[in-house]
Amino acid sequence: MYELIVILVVAAILVYIIWKFSRPKSVDYGIEVITAKESKKNSDYNPVIEDNENIESEQKTSVTRKTIDKLTGEMEQECIERIYKNPKDINAYIKLSVYYIQRKKWIDAKEVLLEAIKIEPENDKVQNNLGVVCYQQKTFNNAIRAFEKAIAKNDKVAHRFVNIALAYSAIGESAKAAEFFSKAVMLDPEQKLYQELLSEVKSLLV
Repeated sequence: MYELIVILVVAAILVYIIWKFSRPKSVDYGIEVITAKESKKNSDYNPVIEDNENIESEQKTSVTRKTIDKLTGEMEQECIERIYKNPKDINAYIKLSVYYIQRKKWIDAKEVLLEAIKIEPENDKVQNNLGVVCYQQKTFNNAIRAFEKAIAKNDKVAHRFVNIALAYSAIGESAKAAEFFSKAVMLDPEQKLYQELLSEVKSLLV
């Protein structure tokens, strides 16, 4: 009888966790909403999300980033189960955020990332991905703050400077955008796309 009660309690907790991270949501958590005219190239390029694999690739090679393959449907359940077994498994939170971001489930992704911040407030990958979500929700000042925290933790990752440059460009601060695009080019001079983004935003300063 005791064993049955324990099984039922564990099952109830697991159901709650699954519900918490997968239920439909109708409310956005954005605070500052600022929009401005962007260059066409900037608007076609989205900030880069991170997991453990693609950030390590960038740090070890001259390649800008390794594209994250789209995670399978089973990954959501796998990450939720990992979090259930170890509520401090930060990598599971990051992977789950990538899963939701890839499916444009911005509110779900943000909820996961805010939970991750409670565990590791200074985790640069969490902050970067939170910045991506805020950017997609058009809360650009919030995105800038998150990208700043990611860069403060590790300023050797070129695409982080592109991410924050895109956010500055979105609010019409072309000079700041050019400054950060320039830093990305310095870190990865072989990436032609970064050079094109820099040239595009510089044309707006004339």
